[in-house]
Amino acid sequence: MSACTPLLGCPELAEVEILEQVGQGSTKSVYRGLWRGHQVALAALAEPSLRADFHHGLQMLRSLSPSEHVVQLVGFCGDVIVTEFHRRGDASAAADLVRTAGGATAARLALRLCRSYAEALAFLHNSPAGRRVMCDSNDLQKTLQQWLLTADDWLVVADLDALPDASAGPVRCGRRPIEGEFAAPEQRWRDGREPPGYDEKTDVWKLAAVCDHFLSAAPDGEYLKLELHGIHKRCRSVPARLRPSAAEVVEEYDRVVHGFSESEYVSPSMVSRIL
Repeated sequence: MSACTPLLGCPELAEVEILEQVGQGSTKSVYRGLWRGHQVALAALAEPSLRADFHHGLQMLRSLSPSEHVVQLVGFCGDVIVTEFHRRGDASAAADLVRTAGGATAARLALRLCRSYAEALAFLHNSPAGRRVMCDSNDLQKTLQQWLLTADDWLVVADLDALPDASAGPVRCGRRPIEGEFAAPEQRWRDGREPPGYDEKTDVWKLAAVCDHFLSAAPDGEYLKLELHGIHKRCRSVPARLRPSAAEVVEEYDRVVHGFSESEYVSPSMVSRIL
């Protein structure tokens, strides 16, 4: 929004003009809309049986806003939530942007995406609403769909429907079996048995794979992976207690960025844009 405006309510949201549908999930349908000349994203409940999840997402948006790491809440009414609109869509398109950027620009962009992702996780793990764990992240594609790519190459978390609080003890992400190497070992079902529970370190396990996904799209991504091998290996420690916090990962990303010389990938001016 171009000026400070209180959260919109039902009377104001009645003015929103729906332009097109831009997304569809099991819980909600998402549309691009227009309110008094401003583009907005409108999410409407699509499955009544998942109303509790939908309103949990709204509660999280209200509790975590404002933050540079979370999509901006614009208003809500009943089973409708309106947020800021990001024309680039979700983070599924981020790797293509890195791939087409080329050279030092690609390296800078990949590192910026890694850092913004890790920094947002650090915020969620130490948020005003508790130690939140991202449960809709059992594979890479599903994880990327939870995030939006801003115009200045930053990631913000947008889907908060499944964000339990680990402050009081271990959590579980749903009742369906979780399998596959992307999920943290402590999340995976063994012999049909549900795991006892876990915490925010499951997000740290996946952080390494998400960052490697962005780095792989850069022309010299393998070099960058080597630079980050140490911290990413720690992220993939099988005992969750041995993994670093997301905040520690951010610090390591910063160290690697600042360690580049002008003759390598990132110049001092690039560093300032990354950070």
